[in-house]
Amino acid sequence: MKYLMVWQQNRHIRDERVDTVNRLSCIAGLVVCLGGLIVSLSPTGHLRKDCTWYWPMFVPHVIGAMMIFGVGYTATLLHLYLHYLTDARWKTSPLFYTRALLSLVGITAMIITGLNWLMFDISLMTPPSGRGKVYPQGMLSAVAAEWLMAFIFQSYVLTYIPDFRKATFVLDVKLNELGEKKE
Repeated sequence: MKYLMVWQQNRHIRDERVDTVNRLSCIAGLVVCLGGLIVSLSPTGHLRKDCTWYWPMFVPHVIGAMMIFGVGYTATLLHLYLHYLTDARWKTSPLFYTRALLSLVGITAMIITGLNWLMFDISLMTPPSGRGKVYPQGMLSAVAAEWLMAFIFQSYVLTYIPDFRKATFVLDVKLNELGEKKE
C-alpha cells in the first residue's frame, strides 16, 4: 500500500531516485512477509526427546527471522530516505524523527542480538534432562534485545496508521465482455 501511495504521489514528478527506492522498499516488504511465513511455519522450542535441538525447525526459523528483521530494518531506512526525498518538510516532522529513533533503537537491538548469538555456544542452550530451558550466563541480554527488536519493529509499522487513514483506493472492474458469446 505504501508503494502505491508513493507511486501516486510521484507520478507527475518522475524522480528516478524515488521510483528506485520505492521499488526496493516494495521488494523488501515482500521478503519480510516471506520471512514471517517461514518463522510461523517453523517455531522454535522444538527439542527431541533426548533434549537436543530439532535443527530442521530451528535453522529455518533463524533464516526467517533474519529475513524479517535484517531486511525489515533495511526497509525502515529505505522508508526514511523516501520520506526525505518526497517530503520537503521532513526537518520539522516529528513523525520522521520518531521513525528514525525507532529504526536506530531497533537496529541496535538487532546488532546486540546477533552478536550475543555469535558469541555464545548454542549447545549451552540444551536443557538438562527433566528440567526446562536454562539460559547460559549473559544470554538473557540477547533474549531481551530480541524481544525489544520485535516490539520496536511493530511500533515502527504502527507509525504508518495516520498515512493509511488518508489513503483511498478505488477498484474499477469492467464486466462488459463476460456476457458476450464467442463464435
